[in-house]
Amino acid sequence: MTGFEKQLAKITMDREARESVMALVGKVFSRKSKSSSAGPKRPPNAYIQFMTENREEIIGSMIGDYDGDDENYKPSAAEVTKEAARLWKAMEPDTKSRWVEKQREALEAFKAEHPELVKSAGGRSSSPKSAFEFDTSAPEDMSVPKGWTKVFKGKYLHKNAAGIKSGVGKFATLEEAIKASEALGSKSGGVTRTARGFFVRVSNDPVTEKSLEKRSVTCSWVKEDFEVPVEPKKPKKAKKAKTPEPEPEEEEEPKVECGAAAPVKVGSYSADTDDDDSDADSDDEDGFRSVTTWEHKGKTYLIDDEESDSCNVFDFETQDKIGTRTKKSNGKFKLTKD
Repeated sequence: MTGFEKQLAKITMDREARESVMALVGKVFSRKSKSSSAGPKRPPNAYIQFMTENREEIIGSMIGDYDGDDENYKPSAAEVTKEAARLWKAMEPDTKSRWVEKQREALEAFKAEHPELVKSAGGRSSSPKSAFEFDTSAPEDMSVPKGWTKVFKGKYLHKNAAGIKSGVGKFATLEEAIKASEALGSKSGGVTRTARGFFVRVSNDPVTEKSLEKRSVTCSWVKEDFEVPVEPKKPKKAKKAKTPEPEPEEEEEPKVECGAAAPVKVGSYSADTDDDDSDADSDDEDGFRSVTTWEHKGKTYLIDDEESDSCNVFDFETQDKIGTRTKKSNGKFKLTKD
């Protein structure tokens, strides 16, 4: 019992009705099968012809190269197709071209025998009403007006200049296509004939068609002395500048020149001297002592005797004594903190 019959059995109906449904379904599928298989078949492409004609030889070679344990080994259809594709890809161009030529001859014979099923030089089938007929004569025999090059066989031009609508971007003759290309001016650089007709193209730089099958029906003509227009660069949108936030104002510190006299009151300092009988009147009567500034390692200090090799050092801000400045043997001063 098929899956359809199982599903049908779940539906409540008598045996006679079920058999009638099955008979009707059988007729429908039989009609579709006959309609799909009716009519002449277009010749297969070069690769399919190669695989079909060499299938038995490929299978025999695969069986001969098999080194497994299965005595009855036979490669599956998928394995045969994969091996055929490998052989086709590794085939020399000269050998492959013979298969392409064989397919082309079979296609020409098919076109001659069934012209009503041929849509274009590529052999696409359709109804006669929708077929697009165009000039498929030898391209070297076609004449071109002054200002156009000779044909480039097997080459195409990039990008359609006016779409693919018949009478607008696609034409039945080279003459019509050239007129359309010239009417477009700098927007079209030439004409390319493919398996579907003559197309007005943008580029005028012919490119070789990679497919051997397509190369046999592709050709192009280009305008002489054609200059490809330079498309202007689109201006970049200006980004809105962010308004900078105002920076907080910094209070300016008073600039102090090194060595400048700075009479300050040093109230917390009491001079320690070795001479107990030293003259205490050397300081001003009002408690002020004459000091100068001293820059040391990027910081400003106060000293009480610039000429001496050893003197007291005071903090510039608090004016408290913080250490002693002494002269080293190299002539530079060092700070020894208390």
